[in-house]
Amino acid sequence: MPRIERVVAVPAAGAYYCEDLTALQANPIPLSERYTAQPATAGFSAVRQVAEAVAVGLLLDDGRVAWGACV
Repeated sequence: MPRIERVVAVPAAGAYYCEDLTALQANPIPLSERYTAQPATAGFSAVRQVAEAVAVGLLLDDGRVAWGACV
């Protein structure tokens, strides 16, 4: 059975999006305007934004690399 020699983690984009629920509860924002509307929660750059993820690579002792993603 191969052993893990090294773990590599790199930033990636998620396949979905995150929405600032606080901003949406305070003021209903049409779907078409959510990508440009001002957020209400720290850490958001817009009311709707692409989800962040982490891609994880496992470098195995037999030379293979196994990749996976975490959101």
